[in-house]
Amino acid sequence: MAVKVEKNNYFSIKKTLIAVWDEFVYGGHLLAFGDAVALYVMAVILNIPVSWDFLVMIYLCVFAANLINRSDEYDNDKLTNPVRVKTMEKYIKLFYPIVIICLASSVFLLLYFSGVKALIFAIFIFLISFLYTFILKSFTRYLLGFKNYIAALFYSLTVFLLVIYYDASLTIAVILIFIFYYLRIFLSSAVCDFKDVEEDNSKGLKTLAIRLGRRKSVFLFDIINIFSGVLIIYGVYKQLLPAFSLGILLTIPFALYYTHFNPSKKNKEFFFNVIIDGEFVFWLPYIIIGKAILG
Repeated sequence: MAVKVEKNNYFSIKKTLIAVWDEFVYGGHLLAFGDAVALYVMAVILNIPVSWDFLVMIYLCVFAANLINRSDEYDNDKLTNPVRVKTMEKYIKLFYPIVIICLASSVFLLLYFSGVKALIFAIFIFLISFLYTFILKSFTRYLLGFKNYIAALFYSLTVFLLVIYYDASLTIAVILIFIFYYLRIFLSSAVCDFKDVEEDNSKGLKTLAIRLGRRKSVFLFDIINIFSGVLIIYGVYKQLLPAFSLGILLTIPFALYYTHFNPSKKNKEFFFNVIIDGEFVFWLPYIIIGKAILG
């Protein structure tokens, strides 16, 4: 016998699901989750037995850092990220209490499961984000692409945090993965600047999207995209990385798609917040495919 769903209940469920989706995507959770997935994949490649506590800590730290940055850009985002603003305005007064809870939880995890050395390095990484948000952001007016260099540095340094957290060895393989992750973050961050061209230009910011224009920027992004893949191929060829690492090369055609695709104004916010920010979530199936084919 079919179950009859009342119209009011249907719309209530649909409204709830949309609210959950908007919170996950535009509230910063997708970005934090994606970085946790990326760190897990890189740990697998580096043969570091990663555990749940590290992944939760990464999620909390990235979420807190992004919340601080988004609170600072809240007024500006009303023009370029209206859905994100609408999602986050529900708890804007709770931004900093949430940040404190996230950071306090992260400190506990770091001290309980690792130690002071990992905590100090994690604080150093977080300070980069904090200083950029409140002090160094203006440097983008003078240094071409500065915001992208800092964003890439903040995220990619977590590769070294992974090594310190588990007291693993600092090897050439770790350096290769660090550079690879740096380039991937730089790429996604720089492409996202396309959506803010008018606003950034009015502020006098020197982003690649503004200074080079779309055609030259895309050409540069293609070079960065392909070169990052060359690093993985080199690592496998030199037997520094396992053969299944080649599975992560599937992120290259994915990036070719989002660097060349020019979304309509209607779909722009979804494209940049879901497609580009969600890139790193796909690293897990990529590496699973690599393991299934190459062992």
